[in-house]
Amino acid sequence: MCTSTATLLYGLWVTTASLAFAATAYSRLQPVARAIDLIHLRRRSGQLKLLREGDSALVMMPPEVLEQVKQQLLLVEKRVAELEQLAELRCDECLREDMMRSLLASATLRGARAEMLIYEAKYEWDTWGPPPACDGCWENLYEAGVDLLTTETTEITIKHIKSLLEPFGLCMPFDRVWNSDPGAEFRRRDFDSLSPISLPLRGTNASKYPQVEAEQDHQYEYSSSHAVANISPAIFDLPVDIHLDFASLVRTYGLEVADRTTVEILPSLPPSSSTDAQDDKPTTSKGDGAASAQGKEKKATKELNFVPVEPRWMLWSIGDPCI
Repeated sequence: MCTSTATLLYGLWVTTASLAFAATAYSRLQPVARAIDLIHLRRRSGQLKLLREGDSALVMMPPEVLEQVKQQLLLVEKRVAELEQLAELRCDECLREDMMRSLLASATLRGARAEMLIYEAKYEWDTWGPPPACDGCWENLYEAGVDLLTTETTEITIKHIKSLLEPFGLCMPFDRVWNSDPGAEFRRRDFDSLSPISLPLRGTNASKYPQVEAEQDHQYEYSSSHAVANISPAIFDLPVDIHLDFASLVRTYGLEVADRTTVEILPSLPPSSSTDAQDDKPTTSKGDGAASAQGKEKKATKELNFVPVEPRWMLWSIGDPCI
């Protein structure tokens, strides 16, 4: 049967690839991150001890430098995760050609003996996106797909994403993604899919993010199905530093933010303010009153022009066909 779902969330959209690669980097660097945090903690408490001579530089290193080291390591590991994913899709012929081209280029630049030659393979397809004009790579792509949240490693990836978002008090509502092409979800070949990040909300089932779902049974061809949910006003009391949490997450892990909203929901009457009163000047004509109302409506609409990393309330609707 056909299904329609609606989800209320406060958050923003990021590319699924940047989120998945960041989560992989986060999981791999946990031992290093804990070590750096332990150094901070023991230095502040005066309990940091040197086991070898020459380690005093570590004690004198400013905390900001250690944080920069951790930040750079995260970005490096994120890039490594991206290259690893591409390596699984790259065909053997491209792999051989790129490695041979890199070897020849390195030999030409170095002019060294073959036994001393050190080179780094440089691949033509080295950025997340569609492959170059290669039938072998495209064939691998058609067979494997690129949906990072519906592969065999789905559970591991989602677990890492959950661990990444928890320290910021955020969550991924569920593992559904927004696809740029309506048919991409079925073909699993969308490099530009997006995933939502939001504040956690609680419904009747505490283990699942709340959503409203209506199923249409085709046994009743001319009927409609409905579902309604109560919304507690308390969910609109947002944490005072919520914008900083989102900004810190995006900046630290290099997440790519996108805006997927297509419509706006505005108050029936524009908000009034002291500046809208036109310095208490009376309206002299019907035309002036209409112009004033239009100005207020434009102002209310303009207030919805969010900056890229700014979270906002959104209503996400999904319509699924019969399976």
